[in-house]
Amino acid sequence: MRHQKIFYFCFSDNQSSGGNKEIYKHSEILNKHGYESYILHTTKNFKITWFNHNAKIIYLDTFNSLFDKEKDFVVLPEDVGNDMLSFSGNKIIFNQNIYYGFHVFDRQKPQTYPYLHAEVKGALVVSEHNKSYLKFAYPQLDIFRVFCGVDTDKFKFQPLKKKKKRIACNPAKRPLDITLLYHILQSRAEQGLNNLSEYEWVFIEDKTEVEVAQIMQESLIFIFLSKEEGFPLMPLEAMACGCLVFAYNVAPITEYVHPTFLFEPGDFLSIAKTIEMITQSFPAAIKTWETVSEIGRDTALQYSLQLEEKSVVKAWQEILQNNSSTSCASYAELQQD
Repeated sequence: MRHQKIFYFCFSDNQSSGGNKEIYKHSEILNKHGYESYILHTTKNFKITWFNHNAKIIYLDTFNSLFDKEKDFVVLPEDVGNDMLSFSGNKIIFNQNIYYGFHVFDRQKPQTYPYLHAEVKGALVVSEHNKSYLKFAYPQLDIFRVFCGVDTDKFKFQPLKKKKKRIACNPAKRPLDITLLYHILQSRAEQGLNNLSEYEWVFIEDKTEVEVAQIMQESLIFIFLSKEEGFPLMPLEAMACGCLVFAYNVAPITEYVHPTFLFEPGDFLSIAKTIEMITQSFPAAIKTWETVSEIGRDTALQYSLQLEEKSVVKAWQEILQNNSSTSCASYAELQQD
């Protein structure tokens, strides 16, 4: 089965994206285990540079010469939408975010949902949350759960007592929510109602993976207020670094963020009051928060690179075996005819 080639399509975008990083990691894992896998970029000579990798990158001209539509596979992100069907041959949909996956169709019902097309042999998903929604929408679709792994050699744990007076957040995720919370707290700081004038806010954007890891290792708090996620990797990486991660109480984030710092969407007052409570107690009275930080670290360790590797290999073994069985059955039926 390993003579089949696996091509992961990736958008030619050099902005930091956990989704693109996972695409690259999958291809690297498959090559490590003896499969022939490539990253496909449609923009000639494009390369992602914000994280280190050793993936095999090709472009359309090489893809067209290598791809055998009878036996090879092309893996397409969920937000390619109807354009998935412009690729011929066997397809797997890598659905890392069900919200993007459905939103891409907008308000127009497509002539054929790509997930129902005969050439689509299944979907990879990154959380049970994603899996349950796709299984409900497409009951006959083969769905394979893979895990996202945290590189703890890069995202190293830093005890709270060694943290700086720093709050980090990702403004690309629900920027209005982040802005509102920021100005509530800064307004109170200006009036002397909290001590946040002593704290630096770092908005993580246009950073390399190495820079992000350093920011998280030094930050006391990481704020992530997105509601529409498949499996956000950045909060988990922040937990690996020992940050206290603030997030909304929505799946799949509830899979791993400590309940102490899960808030109902839009409850900015509770978030702001909790941030003030922690920043006022730091660094003198942080024992309770140290325990939460260590629990977060231990949770992040469960999402290891080894777990991710094992899940990706297992998924592809099943995909190729299923496809081989289908091909054999089809051949037998032809022989009987």
